[in-house]
Formats: sequence, C-alpha cells, structure tokens
Amino acid sequence: MRLRYLLAVAAGKTPAPLLCFLHGYGEAAPHAIERALRLHGPLAPSAAAIAKREFIIVAPQLPTAGDIWARHADDVRGLVAGICVKHAVEAASMYLTGFSFGGNGVFDLGLAQPDLWAALWAVDPTRVPRKAPAQPLWLSAGEVACAQKHEFRRALRMARSAFTAGCCSVCASAPPWASRLARADHFLGSLPAGGLHWPGK
Repeated sequence: MRLRYLLAVAAGKTPAPLLCFLHGYGEAAPHAIERALRLHGPLAPSAAAIAKREFIIVAPQLPTAGDIWARHADDVRGLVAGICVKHAVEAASMYLTGFSFGGNGVFDLGLAQPDLWAALWAVDPTRVPRKAPAQPLWLSAGEVACAQKHEFRRALRMARSAFTAGCCSVCASAPPWASRLARADHFLGSLPAGGLHWPGK
C-alpha cells in the first residue's frame, strides 16, 4: 500500500541525513495530513529549527488508526527508497523516530529493518518491545512509558539508573544526532516530572 506522507527537504546540507517520523493514534487518516502530521514531532511549528535545516524529514500517515506500524514496514521502506532516489540522502544516516503508537512502530520497524535504520528514537511508546533492537536507541519516556519502566529496563537491557526520579530522561545509548536535536530546544520533547511536554506547549 502506498502511504500518504509529508516531506521537508533540508535546505543547508547535501547529502542530508533522513529522519522518518511515525505518528501516534490521533494523527492517522482520515485526519487531514497537513494538520495531523504537524501536531507533534519534527514538523511541528514548535520543533527545533535544526531538524528542518539539517535533515530530510519524512512523515508517513497510516490509512487507519492503531498500533499497526509493523503491518506497514514494507510501505515505509518503499517510501524511504523512493525519497532516496529523488533526493540526496546520506544513506548511512537514516534515522527512525516516533511518538506513542509511533514509538511502538520505532521498535517494530527497527527490529524488522536493522539494515535500514542507523539509530532509533522512541518517544513515550505504549508497550515494551519484544526484544532490544540492535541499533543505537534513545528512549524518551513520558507518563505511559514510565509506568512500565521496569519492563523497559529489562527488555532493552538498560542500567538501573536509566530511569531517573520523575522519568525526566531515559537513554539506552543515545545516538549523537538525537543528542544534538534534544539540546536544540528539545526537538521532539522534553520530559519534566509531570510527564511528556512538547516544546512550545
């Protein structure tokens, strides 16, 4: 199935790394794609400018809502392959990120496609992955993920200190690109003790 998507092409760098953002439950079709895929993540108006300046960003939209990114792994791969043909993508620097059900998708696609994604960033996923992905992983935990912190720690083989008091910051092994983006106005999200907070909200 061909997924609808939004695309932002980096203005400043060629070739550019690619960042694929998987949305959560509330952004699937039939919601208007232009609005839905700009609510959260790297295409949101409040996201750090470094994302659009240094990355080619692709945000596919599921045809129906649900925890179903795994069913569309081949569709996402095909979409990314098509973008690589049309744009100057740094092939060794393709990254996968997502929020909530999209965070679950990061685990699912990361496990199914270890050859495609250089590193992963799951933001407040709603379930623990069946096993730890091989790629470098950054897990940003909000209220939902923090409620399962022991399960995440076990599944991802994380140190006991990985979940701090209030679940403010969680890293398995933060990839450098994620660290740079996080320092730049908390690109995807900062996580105060009160839970997940999107920048500018």
